[in-house]
Amino acid sequence: MKAVLDIVFTLIEGCCLLYLAKSEKVQQRRQILFVLFYILIIFGLTQIFTLSELRIKVVFTCGSVVLIYFLILGLPMKKSIFYMMIGSFLLMASELLIINIGWVFQINPGLKEDASISTIHIIISKIIYITLLITVQKIISDVSRERFDIKVLFFFVCSNIGYMVVGTFILANILYTEGEAYNNMLLVCSVVLLFTFIINVFFSNKYSRIENEAQQQRMAIYKLETQTRYYEEKMRDEERIKEIYHDMKNHLLLLEEEWGERHSAGIENLRKEMAQYENYYRTGNKFVDIILKDKLAKAAEYGIHIEDRVELIDIDFIEPLDLSTVFGNLLDNAIEACRFIEEPEKRWISISSKQEHNLLIISVKNNKVCGNIKNVPKKVIHGYGLANVTAAVHKYGGEIDIREGKQEFAVNIVMPIRKGEAFA
Repeated sequence: MKAVLDIVFTLIEGCCLLYLAKSEKVQQRRQILFVLFYILIIFGLTQIFTLSELRIKVVFTCGSVVLIYFLILGLPMKKSIFYMMIGSFLLMASELLIINIGWVFQINPGLKEDASISTIHIIISKIIYITLLITVQKIISDVSRERFDIKVLFFFVCSNIGYMVVGTFILANILYTEGEAYNNMLLVCSVVLLFTFIINVFFSNKYSRIENEAQQQRMAIYKLETQTRYYEEKMRDEERIKEIYHDMKNHLLLLEEEWGERHSAGIENLRKEMAQYENYYRTGNKFVDIILKDKLAKAAEYGIHIEDRVELIDIDFIEPLDLSTVFGNLLDNAIEACRFIEEPEKRWISISSKQEHNLLIISVKNNKVCGNIKNVPKKVIHGYGLANVTAAVHKYGGEIDIREGKQEFAVNIVMPIRKGEAFA
């Protein structure tokens, strides 16, 4: 009977460790193997190590749990260590709590190796373990959806290893002395240890989120810098094309005078082919001209109608990177939202900018819900990159107003013009 109960309780522990990583996408076959290997490992270690070798058994158990997370479930080593530390500490804390509570009420749970530990104590211990594990799992449920790097793991291990060491020594002290060294302060210490561990897990998870957000921000900035370099190069190419175009126009005039009507049709065809290079934007800022030409061409591919009234004069104080952030992100956002509308006639974007009372006013609007929307992530419909746009606007002392109505999504920007200033 005792052997059956041992298998059942070990099975519960294995399932709990598996539940801790339930946010990970793991095949059912691997999950079953994980629980089976855990049972085999625990029974093997129980046969090898005696109660007096508890510390060594804990070390081998923790290492084995990491390996089966890594080898059986196929999780990264970083996450394997993360889940192991949480699962192992909660298991130890639940056993520590029930032993402490038993001694408080002067109930001897039978701590010597030749004594059979009370089944009721083990059941209560497992209930506490399951409760603690479910609570912590809710805190860390988003770990699998975020980037979990070595920096986050290092922070987690350094901030929690002390709890595991102290908990192990408290448990070992009670077990070795059969409770003779026990006092009520140990219960207080155990409870405080548990709650501080859970709080630390919470803050470790927060730290992981902050690190991921910072990493995403760095990637967004890198993308914007790359895009800015692309537009700068394209602007230089555009200038070269314009020069060549004007030279070609003059050459065509000479050829037309020399050849007359004999080749007038061919000359006219060449003129039409070259006309596309004359269709460039003149907003007052060459960098924005290139951005608009690029984005409007992209919009045309999706059949999106764009109404643009952009006038940009005396904005040399704004860095190209920030111009790319504002105009590039807002237009990308609008195009992404509109391209999922099934009815082409309902795909529209309006972009305008003007100057009033020494203020630069920029407005971008796009259709939001007119027509049937295909399956598309919510973040695409509601926009992305707005945090970067907001940061760029605030950098120049401006304000941004984002409005989401039933019919449209609108972003309005007001920014003071710094005449006579230019970016370094």
